[in-house]
Amino acid sequence: MAILDIFSKRQRQPPGVYQHATLPEPLRMQIVYIVDEMFTPRAGAWMGFSGVDIKRRAYDQLHYDLAKEYGVARLAAGLGVPDHADAVQRVQDFIVRGKVKQVLDLIDVALHLAFEDATKRREFGLPNPHTSVEELNARFREHGVGYQIVGGKAVKTGSVFTHDEIVKPALVVLHDQRFEGADAEFRRAHEHHRHGRHEEAIADCLKALESTLKVICKRRGWRFKETDTAKRLIEIAFSRELIPKELQGQFGALRGALESGVPTIRNKMSGHGAGEKPRRVPEHLAAYALHLTASAMLFLTSAP
Repeated sequence: MAILDIFSKRQRQPPGVYQHATLPEPLRMQIVYIVDEMFTPRAGAWMGFSGVDIKRRAYDQLHYDLAKEYGVARLAAGLGVPDHADAVQRVQDFIVRGKVKQVLDLIDVALHLAFEDATKRREFGLPNPHTSVEELNARFREHGVGYQIVGGKAVKTGSVFTHDEIVKPALVVLHDQRFEGADAEFRRAHEHHRHGRHEEAIADCLKALESTLKVICKRRGWRFKETDTAKRLIEIAFSRELIPKELQGQFGALRGALESGVPTIRNKMSGHGAGEKPRRVPEHLAAYALHLTASAMLFLTSAP
């Protein structure tokens, strides 16, 4: 459904930086509506089953899949939901009352089900899940909440500009099958960051950068070793004039960032043993590594 441009929203200032700690109550209710629309056949569609049956089956599957992942008998069991409540009520109460990470988990599972069989959805008169993704992303933005749906999964974002101009385009590029390894590593870095595993996020950022450089080297026929580090791979890319010589002076800062940014962060903060005192990698440092990696990969893969 289209998002209405109502007066009260036009008076708000767009958020510059997102927050991640809470989901406002209006946003939770909007997520309830979006998930419900995801599994509700459009009016007038006839599929051999009633729309109620299709919707109930979808909610039953959604409830079953997430309850199984959590290893529990019922969702929202500790949130004041009656024992006799059906899957629809449990899922909706889970969205309204659950923790932020739990709601994001539910969105992931709902989108997985929605994207699982596009042909079947058309046959049953169900809406295109891409519409749901667009609305979810718009609603997150509206409320200044730092999550977006990319590739059917929720990812953590820091700012509107950084996500739209750096992170999302990088994920689109990496979706190319040739970058499958880098794509998996970068998405895993996002997943670690989302769950507060900042050291692991930085480590996977470096892996993603190295994998991207190796793919570029292979595609261009440049010799390298599979054991080469990010610094060595970057040296190869510059020596091969991935950036023309006459422009390299202007990219000195970028070269410095590529050579000493993510690799240095990883080496100092997450690449070696913790020693006697456990390390505490701050969230903002992991976010910086994610954004630096995204911009570097986007730049390298876009070079002619």
